[in-house]
Amino acid sequence: MVKEKDELIIASAFNTFVLFNYIVSDISKKPRSYRIGVFTVTITVAFVILIYNILDIAPAIFLKLSEDQVGESDFVFRAKASFNISESADEFMYSGLATRESAPVISTFFVNTTKMQESVQNSTYYEGLTPRWIFLADLANATNPDLKTPGIVFVIDSRNEINIGLGRDFSKTILGYREAFITHSTLRYLGIQAGTGEKVQIVIDIGQYFDTSTYASMMNSPYFEQLKEYKVSFMQQISRLLDQLYAQYSLQEIKESFVLRLDFVVVEDYDQPKGKFPNSYGNVLVIDYKHILPDVLQSLHHNLASKLSESTSKTLQKLVKMSVDIPIQEYALQVDGVLKDREQYYINSKKVSSST
Repeated sequence: MVKEKDELIIASAFNTFVLFNYIVSDISKKPRSYRIGVFTVTITVAFVILIYNILDIAPAIFLKLSEDQVGESDFVFRAKASFNISESADEFMYSGLATRESAPVISTFFVNTTKMQESVQNSTYYEGLTPRWIFLADLANATNPDLKTPGIVFVIDSRNEINIGLGRDFSKTILGYREAFITHSTLRYLGIQAGTGEKVQIVIDIGQYFDTSTYASMMNSPYFEQLKEYKVSFMQQISRLLDQLYAQYSLQEIKESFVLRLDFVVVEDYDQPKGKFPNSYGNVLVIDYKHILPDVLQSLHHNLASKLSESTSKTLQKLVKMSVDIPIQEYALQVDGVLKDREQYYINSKKVSSST
Protein backbone atom coordinates (compact mmCIF):
# COMPACT_ATOMS: atom_id res chain seq x y z
CA MET A 1 0.00 0.00 0.00
CA VAL A 2 2.83 2.37 0.92
CA LYS A 3 4.67 1.39 -2.24
CA GLU A 4 1.67 2.19 -4.42
CA LYS A 5 1.28 5.58 -2.72
CA ASP A 6 4.95 6.43 -3.30
CA GLU A 7 4.63 5.42 -6.95
CA LEU A 8 1.57 7.67 -7.32
CA ILE A 9 3.45 10.64 -5.85
CA ILE A 10 6.41 10.01 -8.13
CA ALA A 11 4.12 9.74 -11.16
CA SER A 12 2.34 13.00 -10.27
CA ALA A 13 5.61 14.82 -9.80
CA PHE A 14 6.89 13.49 -13.13
CA ASN A 15 3.71 14.55 -14.93
CA THR A 16 3.92 18.01 -13.37
CA PHE A 17 7.53 18.31 -14.47
CA VAL A 18 6.67 17.23 -18.02
CA LEU A 19 3.75 19.69 -18.17
CA PHE A 20 5.94 22.52 -16.87
CA ASN A 21 8.61 21.64 -19.42
CA TYR A 22 6.00 21.68 -22.17
CA ILE A 23 4.66 25.05 -21.10
CA VAL A 24 8.15 26.59 -20.93
CA SER A 25 9.00 25.13 -24.30
CA ASP A 26 5.71 26.39 -25.79
CA ILE A 27 6.25 29.87 -24.34
CA SER A 28 9.72 30.04 -25.84
CA LYS A 29 8.33 29.01 -29.23
CA LYS A 30 5.24 31.26 -29.14
CA PRO A 31 6.05 34.23 -26.85
CA ARG A 32 3.48 36.50 -28.53
CA SER A 33 0.60 34.13 -27.91
CA TYR A 34 1.63 33.79 -24.29
CA ARG A 35 1.77 37.55 -23.79
CA ILE A 36 -1.65 37.99 -25.45
CA GLY A 37 -3.12 35.33 -23.18
CA VAL A 38 -1.71 36.86 -20.01
CA PHE A 39 -2.82 40.34 -21.09
CA THR A 40 -6.35 39.13 -21.91
CA VAL A 41 -6.74 37.36 -18.58
CA THR A 42 -5.41 40.41 -16.71
CA ILE A 43 -7.76 42.80 -18.53
CA THR A 44 -10.74 40.50 -17.93
CA VAL A 45 -10.04 40.17 -14.21
CA ALA A 46 -9.43 43.90 -13.85
CA PHE A 47 -12.65 44.74 -15.68
CA VAL A 48 -14.68 42.38 -13.49
CA ILE A 49 -13.17 43.92 -10.34
CA LEU A 50 -13.86 47.42 -11.69
CA ILE A 51 -17.51 46.62 -12.38
CA TYR A 52 -17.89 45.10 -8.92
CA ASN A 53 -16.36 48.18 -7.26
CA ILE A 54 -18.53 50.55 -9.29
CA LEU A 55 -21.64 48.69 -8.19
CA ASP A 56 -20.36 48.75 -4.62
CA ILE A 57 -19.73 52.53 -4.50
CA ALA A 58 -22.63 53.61 -6.73
CA PRO A 59 -24.92 54.43 -3.75
CA ALA A 60 -22.26 56.78 -2.34
CA ILE A 61 -21.86 58.51 -5.72
CA PHE A 62 -25.60 59.00 -6.14
CA LEU A 63 -25.86 60.21 -2.53
CA LYS A 64 -23.20 62.87 -3.15
CA LEU A 65 -24.89 63.98 -6.37
CA SER A 66 -28.25 64.29 -4.64
CA GLU A 67 -26.69 66.22 -1.72
CA ASP A 68 -25.18 68.72 -4.15
CA GLN A 69 -28.55 69.20 -5.83
CA VAL A 70 -31.02 69.30 -2.92
CA GLY A 71 -28.80 69.78 0.15
CA GLU A 72 -27.60 67.60 3.01
CA SER A 73 -30.66 67.99 5.23
CA ASP A 74 -31.97 64.52 6.04
CA PHE A 75 -35.36 65.85 7.06
CA VAL A 76 -37.16 69.21 7.05
CA PHE A 77 -39.97 70.29 9.37
CA ARG A 78 -42.36 73.06 8.37
CA ALA A 79 -45.43 74.46 10.09
CA LYS A 80 -48.78 72.86 9.41
CA ALA A 81 -50.79 75.73 7.98
CA SER A 82 -54.38 75.39 6.77
CA PHE A 83 -53.68 77.14 3.48
CA ASN A 84 -51.05 74.51 2.63
CA ILE A 85 -53.66 71.76 2.57
CA SER A 86 -55.87 71.34 -0.47
CA GLU A 87 -58.93 69.15 0.01
CA SER A 88 -59.62 69.05 -3.72
CA ALA A 89 -56.05 67.90 -4.38
CA ASP A 90 -56.49 65.19 -1.74
CA GLU A 91 -59.65 63.96 -3.41
CA PHE A 92 -58.02 63.94 -6.85
CA MET A 93 -54.59 62.50 -6.01
CA TYR A 94 -55.12 60.49 -2.84
CA SER A 95 -58.69 59.25 -3.12
CA GLY A 96 -57.58 55.69 -2.34
CA LEU A 97 -55.82 56.68 0.89
CA ALA A 98 -57.07 57.56 4.34
CA THR A 99 -58.12 61.17 4.81
CA ARG A 100 -55.38 63.38 6.19
CA GLU A 101 -55.65 64.97 9.58
CA SER A 102 -57.55 68.24 9.37
CA ALA A 103 -55.59 71.48 9.53
CA PRO A 104 -55.68 73.70 12.60
CA VAL A 105 -58.30 76.43 12.67
CA ILE A 106 -55.62 79.07 13.19
CA SER A 107 -52.63 78.77 10.89
CA THR A 108 -49.07 79.53 11.86
CA PHE A 109 -45.85 79.77 9.92
CA PHE A 110 -43.52 78.94 12.78
CA VAL A 111 -41.76 75.83 14.09
CA ASN A 112 -40.40 75.77 17.64
CA THR A 113 -36.80 74.59 17.27
CA THR A 114 -36.17 74.54 21.02
CA LYS A 115 -38.97 72.07 21.74
CA MET A 116 -37.97 69.88 18.82
CA GLN A 117 -34.37 69.76 19.99
CA GLU A 118 -35.50 68.74 23.47
CA SER A 119 -37.54 65.88 22.00
CA VAL A 120 -34.57 64.37 20.10
CA GLN A 121 -31.62 65.23 22.34
CA ASN A 122 -31.44 61.70 23.80
CA SER A 123 -32.07 59.96 20.50
CA THR A 124 -29.42 57.68 19.02
CA TYR A 125 -30.57 58.54 15.50
CA TYR A 126 -30.43 62.33 15.30
CA GLU A 127 -27.23 64.36 15.15
CA GLY A 128 -29.08 67.63 15.61
CA LEU A 129 -31.63 70.19 14.40
CA THR A 130 -31.21 73.77 13.26
CA PRO A 131 -33.60 76.67 12.53
CA ARG A 132 -33.76 78.38 9.14
CA TRP A 133 -35.56 81.32 7.53
CA ILE A 134 -35.80 82.10 3.80
CA PHE A 135 -36.91 85.43 2.30
CA LEU A 136 -37.14 86.86 -1.20
CA ALA A 137 -35.14 90.07 -1.53
CA ASP A 138 -33.21 92.38 -3.81
CA LEU A 139 -29.44 92.22 -3.40
CA ALA A 140 -27.77 95.56 -4.17
CA ASN A 141 -24.40 97.28 -4.12
CA ALA A 142 -24.45 99.25 -0.84
CA THR A 143 -22.64 102.22 -2.42
CA ASN A 144 -24.76 102.07 -5.59
CA PRO A 145 -28.24 100.82 -4.60
CA ASP A 146 -29.52 101.16 -8.17
CA LEU A 147 -27.27 98.24 -9.13
CA LYS A 148 -29.28 95.28 -7.83
CA THR A 149 -30.52 91.80 -8.66
CA PRO A 150 -33.29 89.56 -7.27
CA GLY A 151 -32.15 86.90 -4.84
CA ILE A 152 -32.77 85.00 -1.64
CA VAL A 153 -31.76 85.86 1.91
CA PHE A 154 -30.96 82.64 3.75
CA VAL A 155 -30.90 83.08 7.54
CA ILE A 156 -29.19 80.30 9.53
CA ASP A 157 -27.56 79.45 12.84
CA SER A 158 -24.05 79.21 11.38
CA ARG A 159 -22.37 77.84 14.53
CA ASN A 160 -24.97 75.14 15.10
CA GLU A 161 -24.94 74.01 11.46
CA ILE A 162 -21.18 73.51 11.62
CA ASN A 163 -21.56 71.52 14.86
CA ILE A 164 -24.16 69.11 13.43
CA GLY A 165 -22.37 68.76 10.09
CA LEU A 166 -24.93 70.38 7.81
CA GLY A 167 -23.02 71.55 4.75
CA ARG A 168 -19.82 69.64 5.47
CA ASP A 169 -17.94 71.02 2.45
CA PHE A 170 -19.29 74.56 2.83
CA SER A 171 -17.41 77.34 4.65
CA LYS A 172 -16.69 76.64 8.33
CA THR A 173 -16.60 80.36 9.17
CA ILE A 174 -19.02 81.39 11.92
CA LEU A 175 -20.82 84.52 10.77
CA GLY A 176 -20.67 87.57 13.02
CA TYR A 177 -22.79 90.69 13.23
CA ARG A 178 -23.75 92.01 9.78
CA GLU A 179 -21.50 89.49 8.00
CA ALA A 180 -22.56 87.41 5.02
CA PHE A 181 -21.64 84.79 2.45
CA ILE A 182 -22.89 85.35 -1.10
CA THR A 183 -22.67 83.62 -4.47
CA HIS A 184 -19.66 84.65 -6.55
CA SER A 185 -21.76 85.33 -9.64
CA THR A 186 -23.89 87.82 -7.68
CA LEU A 187 -20.81 89.65 -6.42
CA ARG A 188 -19.40 89.80 -9.93
CA TYR A 189 -22.64 91.35 -11.19
CA LEU A 190 -22.73 93.87 -8.34
CA GLY A 191 -19.05 94.75 -8.77
CA ILE A 192 -18.11 93.75 -5.22
CA GLN A 193 -15.18 91.71 -3.91
CA ALA A 194 -15.39 89.40 -0.90
CA GLY A 195 -13.07 89.82 2.07
CA THR A 196 -12.31 93.50 1.35
CA GLY A 197 -14.87 95.09 3.65
CA GLU A 198 -17.26 95.92 0.83
CA LYS A 199 -20.97 95.62 1.59
CA VAL A 200 -24.09 94.19 0.01
CA GLN A 201 -27.44 95.77 0.78
CA ILE A 202 -30.50 93.56 1.13
CA VAL A 203 -33.89 95.08 0.39
CA ILE A 204 -36.87 93.13 1.75
CA ASP A 205 -40.45 94.25 1.50
CA ILE A 206 -41.78 92.53 4.63
CA GLY A 207 -45.15 94.14 4.00
CA GLN A 208 -45.76 91.47 1.36
CA TYR A 209 -45.95 88.87 4.14
CA PHE A 210 -48.74 90.72 5.95
CA ASP A 211 -52.17 92.03 5.12
CA THR A 212 -51.53 95.71 5.83
CA SER A 213 -54.97 96.93 4.74
CA THR A 214 -56.18 97.43 8.35
CA TYR A 215 -54.82 97.28 11.86
CA ALA A 216 -57.08 94.30 12.65
CA SER A 217 -55.89 92.30 9.63
CA MET A 218 -52.27 93.00 10.55
CA MET A 219 -52.78 91.79 14.12
CA ASN A 220 -54.63 88.68 12.92
CA SER A 221 -51.74 87.69 10.64
CA PRO A 222 -50.58 84.09 11.15
CA TYR A 223 -47.10 85.46 11.85
CA PHE A 224 -48.33 86.85 15.17
CA GLU A 225 -50.32 83.87 16.48
CA GLN A 226 -47.58 82.16 18.46
CA LEU A 227 -46.18 85.47 19.65
CA LYS A 228 -49.59 86.41 20.98
CA GLU A 229 -49.70 83.24 23.04
CA TYR A 230 -46.19 83.16 24.48
CA LYS A 231 -44.85 86.73 24.38
CA VAL A 232 -47.71 88.75 25.80
CA SER A 233 -45.76 91.87 26.77
CA PHE A 234 -43.93 91.96 23.43
CA MET A 235 -47.22 91.64 21.55
CA GLN A 236 -48.76 94.37 23.67
CA GLN A 237 -46.03 96.72 22.50
CA ILE A 238 -46.50 95.63 18.87
CA SER A 239 -50.23 96.17 19.21
CA ARG A 240 -49.65 99.63 20.66
CA LEU A 241 -47.17 100.49 17.90
CA LEU A 242 -49.47 99.38 15.09
CA ASP A 243 -52.39 101.19 16.67
CA GLN A 244 -50.36 104.40 16.70
CA LEU A 245 -49.08 103.89 13.14
CA TYR A 246 -52.55 103.36 11.70
CA ALA A 247 -53.83 106.37 13.59
CA GLN A 248 -51.05 108.71 12.37
CA TYR A 249 -50.09 107.54 8.87
CA SER A 250 -51.69 106.59 5.60
CA LEU A 251 -51.72 102.99 4.42
CA GLN A 252 -49.17 103.81 1.72
CA GLU A 253 -46.77 105.32 4.28
CA ILE A 254 -47.11 102.24 6.46
CA LYS A 255 -46.36 99.93 3.52
CA GLU A 256 -43.29 101.98 2.59
CA SER A 257 -42.00 101.80 6.16
CA PHE A 258 -41.98 97.99 5.98
CA VAL A 259 -39.35 98.01 3.22
CA LEU A 260 -36.13 97.02 5.01
CA ARG A 261 -32.64 97.99 3.86
CA LEU A 262 -29.74 96.39 5.71
CA ASP A 263 -26.04 96.39 4.78
CA PHE A 264 -23.82 93.33 5.29
CA VAL A 265 -20.06 92.94 4.91
CA VAL A 266 -19.20 90.14 2.48
CA VAL A 267 -16.67 87.93 4.29
CA GLU A 268 -16.66 85.08 1.75
CA ASP A 269 -18.13 84.13 -1.59
CA TYR A 270 -18.86 80.70 -3.04
CA ASP A 271 -19.64 79.11 -6.39
CA GLN A 272 -21.70 76.15 -5.22
CA PRO A 273 -23.64 75.59 -1.96
CA LYS A 274 -22.04 72.13 -1.61
CA GLY A 275 -24.98 70.63 0.25
CA LYS A 276 -25.68 73.64 2.48
CA PHE A 277 -28.96 74.21 0.65
CA PRO A 278 -30.46 73.27 -2.75
CA ASN A 279 -28.40 74.23 -5.77
CA SER A 280 -31.50 75.62 -7.49
CA TYR A 281 -31.80 78.65 -5.20
CA GLY A 282 -29.64 80.82 -7.46
CA ASN A 283 -28.47 84.16 -6.01
CA VAL A 284 -28.25 83.54 -2.27
CA LEU A 285 -26.95 85.72 0.56
CA VAL A 286 -26.36 83.76 3.79
CA ILE A 287 -26.49 85.54 7.16
CA ASP A 288 -26.71 84.52 10.83
CA TYR A 289 -29.98 84.71 12.75
CA LYS A 290 -28.55 86.55 15.76
CA HIS A 291 -29.44 90.26 15.96
CA ILE A 292 -31.80 89.93 12.97
CA LEU A 293 -34.96 90.88 14.88
CA PRO A 294 -33.49 94.03 16.54
CA ASP A 295 -32.04 94.99 13.15
CA VAL A 296 -35.46 94.70 11.52
CA LEU A 297 -37.06 96.91 14.17
CA GLN A 298 -34.20 99.42 13.98
CA SER A 299 -34.70 99.58 10.22
CA LEU A 300 -38.40 100.25 10.76
CA HIS A 301 -37.49 103.01 13.21
CA HIS A 302 -35.10 104.51 10.66
CA ASN A 303 -37.77 104.48 7.96
CA LEU A 304 -40.18 106.42 10.18
CA ALA A 305 -37.67 108.52 12.13
CA SER A 306 -38.66 111.81 10.55
CA LYS A 307 -42.38 111.16 11.07
CA LEU A 308 -42.60 109.46 14.45
CA SER A 309 -44.26 111.18 17.35
CA GLU A 310 -42.48 111.03 20.70
CA SER A 311 -44.84 108.38 22.08
CA THR A 312 -44.55 106.19 18.97
CA SER A 313 -40.78 106.50 19.01
CA LYS A 314 -40.67 105.37 22.64
CA THR A 315 -42.92 102.41 21.87
CA LEU A 316 -40.63 101.36 19.03
CA GLN A 317 -37.52 101.74 21.19
CA LYS A 318 -39.13 99.48 23.81
CA LEU A 319 -39.73 96.89 21.11
CA VAL A 320 -36.10 97.06 20.01
CA LYS A 321 -34.88 96.47 23.59
CA MET A 322 -37.36 93.64 24.19
CA SER A 323 -36.54 91.95 20.86
CA VAL A 324 -32.99 91.21 22.05
CA ASP A 325 -34.40 88.65 24.48
CA ILE A 326 -36.86 87.05 22.02
CA PRO A 327 -35.59 83.51 21.20
CA ILE A 328 -36.39 83.66 17.50
CA GLN A 329 -35.18 80.07 17.05
CA GLU A 330 -38.56 79.20 18.55
CA TYR A 331 -40.19 80.91 15.56
CA ALA A 332 -38.33 79.32 12.67
CA LEU A 333 -39.91 79.09 9.24
CA GLN A 334 -38.41 75.62 8.95
CA VAL A 335 -36.22 73.26 10.94
CA ASP A 336 -33.62 71.09 9.18
CA GLY A 337 -32.14 67.97 10.74
CA VAL A 338 -29.18 65.63 10.28
CA LEU A 339 -28.97 61.94 11.16
CA LYS A 340 -26.06 60.31 12.98
CA ASP A 341 -23.96 58.06 10.72
CA ARG A 342 -26.31 59.14 7.97
CA GLU A 343 -24.60 57.20 5.20
CA GLN A 344 -25.79 53.89 6.61
CA TYR A 345 -29.41 54.86 5.93
CA TYR A 346 -28.71 55.73 2.29
CA ILE A 347 -25.97 53.28 1.35
CA ASN A 348 -26.59 50.26 3.57
CA SER A 349 -29.80 48.32 4.04
CA LYS A 350 -30.07 49.00 7.79
CA LYS A 351 -33.47 50.43 8.70
CA VAL A 352 -34.55 52.72 11.49
CA SER A 353 -37.03 51.09 13.83
CA SER A 354 -40.57 52.44 13.97
CA SER A 355 -40.02 53.58 17.57
CA THR A 356 -37.89 56.54 16.39
